[in-house]
Amino acid sequence: MDTQLINIPFHGDTLVLLDDDKKPLVAMRPIVENMGLAWQVQQRKITDKFKSVVTIMVTTGKDGKSYEMVCLPLTKLAGWLYSVNPNKVAPHLKDKIARYQEECDAVLWNYWSGQHQRGQRIQLLAPRDPIPEIENSTLPLKISDLLTLQEQKRQLMRQIRQSDCSAERAGLFISLRRISDVLGEDLPELNDFSWPTRLPALT
Repeated sequence: MDTQLINIPFHGDTLVLLDDDKKPLVAMRPIVENMGLAWQVQQRKITDKFKSVVTIMVTTGKDGKSYEMVCLPLTKLAGWLYSVNPNKVAPHLKDKIARYQEECDAVLWNYWSGQHQRGQRIQLLAPRDPIPEIENSTLPLKISDLLTLQEQKRQLMRQIRQSDCSAERAGLFISLRRISDVLGEDLPELNDFSWPTRLPALT
């Protein structure tokens, strides 16, 4: 059976969700190409790393023809996003990739929850909200816990990039690695995180 696409605007780009029995899937090729990355390279990476959850969906294009789309569950999108190291891409792509890492999955979650939960949007946690208890990482996390951890991960990554203190960066990275391990997501090495740009001193 064909699956209809749900197009969502994102900073001038279009993201694509698919409804799989009321579970959100993300079409990966539009996101990969929006970020300026090579689809063939990322397709291999996605199918290798996420082979147990990758879904090939059949969709109907505007021309009436059927097309196959490589999709990930929305809960796994952040895992792929953070596997892209902004420091290893062309300089002109860095800001866009960082924007996708920090906002893309939250925008999709908010849209999806607004459509499927009586118009109520999932609210991402503010910095003061606690990280959920994650000592026993063998237990499956609820969607709300996944969202909490992913938002905390984004906050820690921003704090590392903004800090010019080696000790503080190292401490933040320990917390970041702990959350990434629970989520089962890749994490760049600490040395891969950029340092804040210092403005030249006025003379």
